Amino acid sequence: MALGPAPSTTVETTLYDLVSVLCDELEDEEEELILPILVHLLNSGRIKFIDGHRKYKVTCS
Repeated sequence: MALGPAPSTTVETTLYDLVSVLCDELEDEEEELILPILVHLLNSGRIKFIDGHRKYKVTCS
């Protein structure tokens, strides 16, 4: 049986909270990865601006 793509989840959050979660998940020596991760999420379309500049829509699949 072939598996299809995983369903996506939409979460509304602030950029601050997203960075905070990344900091919590990364080791201290990995904190330099936060900016590249955010750039990747933005470039891939997984983070989208909503409600002006205050909130971001994060879609994870």
